[in-house]
Amino acid sequence: MDLIAAEDQETTQLDLDTENAGTGTGHVADRDVADAAGQDGGENLAEQVQETSGSVSQTVPAAETFDFQAQDHLAWPISGNVVLDYSMDGTIYFPTLKQYRYNPAIVISGAVGTPVTAAADGKVTDVSVHAETGTTVTVDLGGGYTAIYGQLKEVPVKEGSVLSAGDLVGYVSEPTKYYSTEGSNLYFALQKDGAPTDPVEYLQ
Repeated sequence: MDLIAAEDQETTQLDLDTENAGTGTGHVADRDVADAAGQDGGENLAEQVQETSGSVSQTVPAAETFDFQAQDHLAWPISGNVVLDYSMDGTIYFPTLKQYRYNPAIVISGAVGTPVTAAADGKVTDVSVHAETGTTVTVDLGGGYTAIYGQLKEVPVKEGSVLSAGDLVGYVSEPTKYYSTEGSNLYFALQKDGAPTDPVEYLQ
């Protein structure tokens, strides 16, 4: 009986060892599959990142640069008579204000609703409202030059908008109280390095 019990014990132990060996093989196989899946997933992720990076680099536009120079010309933003001249060397008479003042811009007469177009290529740096010039658009032309369009309404551009010469900047608005006698108009100024300069010298 002792011999039979010993043989039964050995048989049971052998069965357990065989089962454990099989189970161990299963775990190894599972790890191999997981490792393979992880490797494939990593490769797929790398490919996705590469594809995404490529698409982003293709959709980001090149930076716009502008370089207006002293010898360049401006297009008239509207057609009309200059009712107030540029004058920084001496004062001129402002009929509405009934006083003499320096004028860092020209004031061009125009009917309400007249389209105002960009005088040159540039990038909009500011769209704001001022008591004297109403809705005003400032455009960086490059080379230190800045164009300023005032007395506007229905402005379709915003800060950061890129304009080509002839693009719509807005429409002539009803005049502010500073220009009620002069009538509806476009306030148009040009600056070089922040200082006023006569736009008429560049207009053609």
